[in-house]
Amino acid sequence: NMKITKIIDVLVKVTNLSHLGLNFISTTLNDRGCKAIGQLFEKSRLISHLTLLFDKTNISDDGAAYLVYQLSLLPLEYIDFRCYQTQIGDLGISTLTDVLLSQKNLYYFRLDARSCLKMSDQSAIKISELIEKNWKLSNIKIYLQRTGITADGLQRICLLYTSDAADDLLCVDLGGRRILKKK
Repeated sequence: NMKITKIIDVLVKVTNLSHLGLNFISTTLNDRGCKAIGQLFEKSRLISHLTLLFDKTNISDDGAAYLVYQLSLLPLEYIDFRCYQTQIGDLGISTLTDVLLSQKNLYYFRLDARSCLKMSDQSAIKISELIEKNWKLSNIKIYLQRTGITADGLQRICLLYTSDAADDLLCVDLGGRRILKKK
């Protein structure tokens, strides 16, 4: 977490930071590290394109919820959120979807969760709400493998789209939405 703090200190000094990708793979990143990243979001309010990857980290669901809550400070248009083999669960996903619902210009959303066993059907409900309510989203990619979400929960997400998307319950990749105009 000391290295993370030093990296964040450098990034805070970049005055026009609009695109950011942070990858934490097999690190000791924990909730204190999440707070440092959250401080970056507080100070760098121009970030519109964000990629976050957490793979085998020590972030708790509470730490993830704190971090994603800080995203409400950013004018996000694009978010790629990936978590592999973490403790991120319903609280983190619920906070993420609530924050993203407040984003007025969000057009791209990718959620890739693998081996996040603390995610349940509650996460599927929140993901569905985000997709249903945010019509600016034109590019959606959702990958859910080895989570605690049941087939019914996955189907809830898939049925928002086409029957083709519903055929593959483990991975839904939607390149865009068609919005039908009323005549």
